[in-house]
Amino acid sequence: MDGSVRLSLKKEIHDLEKGVAGALIFGIPLLYTMEVWFDGKSYGPGSHLLFLVTMVGANMLMTYVAGFHSHIGRGIFSHFFESVSSCGMGILLSAIVLWIIGSIHSIREQDLGIILLEGLIMSIGISFANLKFKGIHGDQNIIHAGFSFLQSFRPGKNLFQEISSSIFGALVFSLNVAPTEEVTLIASRISHEKLILLMALEFLVAYLILSVVSNHHGKSRDIFQHPLVHALHVVAVALLVSSVLIFTLGFGTPDIQSKLFLHSIVVLAFPAAVGASAGRLIL
Repeated sequence: MDGSVRLSLKKEIHDLEKGVAGALIFGIPLLYTMEVWFDGKSYGPGSHLLFLVTMVGANMLMTYVAGFHSHIGRGIFSHFFESVSSCGMGILLSAIVLWIIGSIHSIREQDLGIILLEGLIMSIGISFANLKFKGIHGDQNIIHAGFSFLQSFRPGKNLFQEISSSIFGALVFSLNVAPTEEVTLIASRISHEKLILLMALEFLVAYLILSVVSNHHGKSRDIFQHPLVHALHVVAVALLVSSVLIFTLGFGTPDIQSKLFLHSIVVLAFPAAVGASAGRLIL
């Protein structure tokens, strides 16, 4: 493959990583909001069109300020196509997460309002990505999982700083939804298959956000700070924080079925994993 093509591909992949990270950090609270689910079902075609127009317009303003492609042009058509890309990604991401947590079951007219409303918020997070992760360059992409990190096996104080920041981030994000009925509702209706998908999504999201943040702070030679390994202990921290919160809030009482208790932990661990990964930004 030609070197310039390979570099362009790396930049595109890294821009997508930044977009996903920005979308989830920005949009996770609304994904777990019952009022949005219910209100979204009441919107008709006119509201859907209004959402799309608002989405494209809002993202055009955001792409003028930031955008998620590091190599975007400055013309109005460049901003338009960038905003359309952000909208498409936001809609796709919101549809995937809403389907996994059971808020939608198929792409029906009554579900479009939920997807578009959630997609509006997530697309703004995507367009905000370059501003949030300013200075991160695609040519430092670490999407490939090489084994050079095995050259060093030295956990230092940075490891404990990162665990502390992960706990802080997990608490900040999960406390927004932990006391609400949404966690119980999702936990009670999510299937075993989707529960496994949600756990896989938690690891994938943690890895993507940590990859972006690692590029920002520079690569580490410590095995524990490699994004793949780091994502594992971030998810572990998210599950631990979620367990403590769920138990503290009363879901651990003897009259509660263990299925609901365990499901609630995994459900709450999704925003916790996003927060734990984003907590790395404070270091």
